[in-house]
Amino acid sequence: MTDIVPIPAAPTVPTYPALGSTNFNQEAYTYGTSMPGVSFRIWEIGKASETNATAASERAEASALSAGQSQGFRNEAEGFRNTANTAAGTATTQAGIATGAAGTATTQAGLANTARSGAETARSGSESARDDSVLAKNASESARDAAQGYRDQAEVFATQQLKGSSTTSVTPGAGAKSFVIEANRSFVTGMYVVATSTSDPNTRMSGYVTSYNMGSGALSLSVDAFTGSTAKADWVIGVAAPGGSTSSVLVYVPVAGTTQAAAPGARYGLQNAAKTTVTLQASPVNGDVVAVICDNLRRDNVIARNGQLIMGLAEDLIIDNPYFPIMLQYQSPFGWRFIS
Repeated sequence: MTDIVPIPAAPTVPTYPALGSTNFNQEAYTYGTSMPGVSFRIWEIGKASETNATAASERAEASALSAGQSQGFRNEAEGFRNTANTAAGTATTQAGIATGAAGTATTQAGLANTARSGAETARSGSESARDDSVLAKNASESARDAAQGYRDQAEVFATQQLKGSSTTSVTPGAGAKSFVIEANRSFVTGMYVVATSTSDPNTRMSGYVTSYNMGSGALSLSVDAFTGSTAKADWVIGVAAPGGSTSSVLVYVPVAGTTQAAAPGARYGLQNAAKTTVTLQASPVNGDVVAVICDNLRRDNVIARNGQLIMGLAEDLIIDNPYFPIMLQYQSPFGWRFIS
């Protein structure tokens, strides 16, 4: 006959971790790893219940066959049966609880994985936006540099087309003056120009173009302002403002060396690859204008003040931006000041 066995104690089902707990993953892991023990205890309860049910059934049959069996044994068997039924119900309830808890754990784990994937996607999007921003900045800087280069090229081209040089010996004076310059320049009748001696910038003439032959380079001027009285054969000729004094008319003067003494009315183009210094006049007069452009694109060319103030400072001017033409005008007692 089957022996009756004790019913194991009901298992303690651990509490499922709260959603949003800072240790959710660890608590969920602990919960999941404890569930096999709970399931095994439930199985033990069911197994013991089955064994006791069998024992109770056997005893009930024995009791029925034994007419002389004591009523007490019958009651005892019924008690065992009832206990077994209760234990079986408890086991079923605990199994349902365990199944529900396992489903909840699976759902929460899925939510955690979804949140993690969302965070990783957001991080990747942020990094991509950062990289796009860097690329846009680099492209903007490249476009800016290219635009500055095109501007400088256009300025140089315009300057070259509207200037010329001549070795014709001409004595400064008013009236008609003739020069032979380069062919294919852009001078036209009615344009106002100034001719300046490169060896003596204080010797110059300004006036209207009366004719220019693009094939031969023959240029005729009607001079209405001049300084100097000695014939020169080293002229540079460029566009000027009509009606101005000869001291305020600017003409482009290329500087091939590394030093240049400035004269009023000149616009010096620094062409030497090395650092170049332009020294201002020691005794300028009010209204004198001098301009400098860094054709060599260096950032250390110097305008030496030669005892005068520059923008109120008793120090030389270092041109650290080669793309910014410098134009200075003298006015006592302020010294040299930027003008546009």
